[in-house]
Amino acid sequence: MKKKLLLLVLAVLSVFGSYAQWQLDFCAGDSAETCIGKSDIFYWNGETVTIYLIVSHTDSIGTSKLQYRVYDMIGEKSGEIYADLKVHARPAWKRVWKKLYFVKPGYYKVEVYNERAQLLTSGFVTITDRRD
Repeated sequence: MKKKLLLLVLAVLSVFGSYAQWQLDFCAGDSAETCIGKSDIFYWNGETVTIYLIVSHTDSIGTSKLQYRVYDMIGEKSGEIYADLKVHARPAWKRVWKKLYFVKPGYYKVEVYNERAQLLTSGFVTITDRRD
C-alpha cells in the first residue's frame, strides 16, 4: 500500500514539474522579436490590439503543433470561445509565438495544448479601455 501511495505521489509531482517548465507570456510590439515588455494588461485603442502569445519551455517544446484556445471570460471560471488557433513548430525549438488580434476590451484566458490535446500551460490577459 505504501509503495502504491509513493508511486502516485511521484506521478503527480512529475506532472506538476513538467507543467512548471512551460511558460506563457503576452507582449505587444511590431514582431515577437521586438516585444515591448511582457504584461498581462494591454490597452485597447478603439480598434484592434495585437498581442503576441509566446510559449516557451526550459528544454524544448517537444511537439510539432501547438493549439491555442482563447476564451472571453464571463466570470472567474466560465467563458466563451474567442479563438482557436494552431501553430506548427519543430520539437527542438524552445520558444514558439502566435500573433492574436483583440477587437474589444475584456478578460481572456489562453490555454495551450500539444498535438495530443494535453494542456501545457495557461494564462490570463486583460484588454482594457481604461488608463488608471
